[in-house]
Amino acid sequence: MRFAIYSGSALGLSWWKRLLDEGNDVLVYIEDPSPKRVGDGIVPKSQNFANWVLWGKRDPKTIFLFDLSGHGDKADALRKQGCLVVGGCKFFDKLEKERSWSQDLHESIGILHPETKSFSTISAAMDYAKSSPKPHVFKSNKYLDSTATYMSSDPEDMTRYLEYIKHRYGDNIPNILQEKLDGFALSTARWWNGRSFVGPFESTVEHKKFLDNDKGGATGCSFNCIWFYQDETPKIAQKLHWDLLGDIFRKYESAPGLYDINALLNEDDGEPYFLESTPRLGYDSETTSQKGISDLGKFIYNLAMGLPVEDLFNRDSYFCSVKLSLSPYPFEQHTKYMPPEKTCVDVPIWGYDGLWAKHFIGYGLRYDQKLGLVQADPSGWLGLSSAIGDDPLTPFDDCYEFIDKKLKVPNLQYRTDAKDRIEEDIDTIEKMRFDIK
Repeated sequence: MRFAIYSGSALGLSWWKRLLDEGNDVLVYIEDPSPKRVGDGIVPKSQNFANWVLWGKRDPKTIFLFDLSGHGDKADALRKQGCLVVGGCKFFDKLEKERSWSQDLHESIGILHPETKSFSTISAAMDYAKSSPKPHVFKSNKYLDSTATYMSSDPEDMTRYLEYIKHRYGDNIPNILQEKLDGFALSTARWWNGRSFVGPFESTVEHKKFLDNDKGGATGCSFNCIWFYQDETPKIAQKLHWDLLGDIFRKYESAPGLYDINALLNEDDGEPYFLESTPRLGYDSETTSQKGISDLGKFIYNLAMGLPVEDLFNRDSYFCSVKLSLSPYPFEQHTKYMPPEKTCVDVPIWGYDGLWAKHFIGYGLRYDQKLGLVQADPSGWLGLSSAIGDDPLTPFDDCYEFIDKKLKVPNLQYRTDAKDRIEEDIDTIEKMRFDIK
């Protein structure tokens, strides 16, 4: 099988390498200039988009795999030319980037959501925050940096924060203010094959704060625990009216790919409330849970062709990981102002046991003939320490043992409290009478 992989921020290295190791033909094109060297010496790459497309079109069964949203125009153009595409389309981009539109779409099928107000400028959001007695969560429709989402304690707190955002990034930023509810966030996902949702439902519990005890700036994910449900339609999927989503995906002619709903389980009424959607590979969820798919190449191919995928999943295990990074992560936006020698580029990675199959899962790396495996992404996305287990907690013991006894990376950053926090989360989920299998 052949996979032409289009990557925005070069976060899918473990997927690229696994597809190659499984005996597939692979060619990777990276869009963003900063991580262009990721994968050098590890996987075949193209530096030219047109040549990448031509390579893929040599075989009509090539799968054009988009591993990050935001490039749906290119994906849809390939689909119109008769190419097989997984993971990218304009519909996915709109679901993730246009928060109010996405929320209204889910509300139309009965999914609950916190009270949300949309604004075209930061100043308009400030005026509303001053007049509302409720605490809110600020989210931007335009990517600012990984720490930009903010949860306020009162109107004054939010007003101060918005003044800072306006000063730093300007006023003309579409955004939303969402009522802050007491509860617990749980992501639920399932794969779409272009016609229907297939395979088991998948849930992720993750913590985003950079430092122990949920301190510091927000990241995409600092550690997580993932499982595939045994139940064909678990309670969380029923509550999110997942059975009604298929008609929407068919209406918008969605490409095959992964769809994730991040919901807050409200402590007051026990109901899930829609927060946001993620119609793409999750970083770090799918990089962690891919170990629960027995043949990744066959899975993606079957998904694109509408063939069965159910038997390819491991529904019995739990999949856990801890994020590994180097400074300046999580403040990756700062790297554009820094010369390469001041970043983490070329920091050596010692003691790794592969790039996807065992404990170590690689992100922003390349292989140098003299230095060996080194950091290639200046933003500091290094990888994960991951493990599998029969329960949601003991895999973290393996994750930390690997970090402490085998992996050697100068100035390595990671949280040390994953097991304790996940144990609290699982207790909360079970007290709210939701399943974890």
